[in-house]
Amino acid sequence: MRTAAPAGDPRADAALERPGDAIVVVDGFLSPVECRSLLDEQARGEWVDSVVANAVGGAMHGGGRHSDSLVLPGYGATAARLLCGIEQRLQAAFGVAPSHLEPWQMTRYRRGGVYDYHVDCGVPHPSGERERTILIVLEPPVRGGATHFRALRRTVRPLAGRLVVWRNLLPSGRCNHAMVHSGRPVWQGTKTILTTWEHPRPYRDA
Repeated sequence: MRTAAPAGDPRADAALERPGDAIVVVDGFLSPVECRSLLDEQARGEWVDSVVANAVGGAMHGGGRHSDSLVLPGYGATAARLLCGIEQRLQAAFGVAPSHLEPWQMTRYRRGGVYDYHVDCGVPHPSGERERTILIVLEPPVRGGATHFRALRRTVRPLAGRLVVWRNLLPSGRCNHAMVHSGRPVWQGTKTILTTWEHPRPYRDA
């Protein structure tokens, strides 16, 4: 795991993936103002219980996940521009094609919120498996809420503006179970994250 300079910094080349990288962390990927602008989108939507995708492409509540997800009728103009800019940065740093990304999801973990160990693959879709996970911390909790990769023995703390990217698949295209991870319990405060997943083929037209 490496921490790199934020986008726009002359050292930002350090954010580029290198062969063998399991987890890439970029601190300051979003500024405090950008995080606040996205958090303001809460007023436009409704928080509902998060669901978990199952192996047949459906969704269910529970599954070791205790969090809320924001349902939005659409992003405001400011947030839409910001998300477009985020995707452009991801494309420059990681070669991510925006059309291959799922719609962005905002998730909130309040006190006691947790997401038990799981992998972000194994769910069928016309665009293919979830190749990479892209997670951005918008609001860190006071205590708890780290992302723990059990097999890798790595813990990534939730810091505001921090970007975390990891690959879910082996070179063969099979699910990489070494990337099993959990969102550890939040003990104090609230953790709010912004997440999307990259697929090998276009998702938004699938």
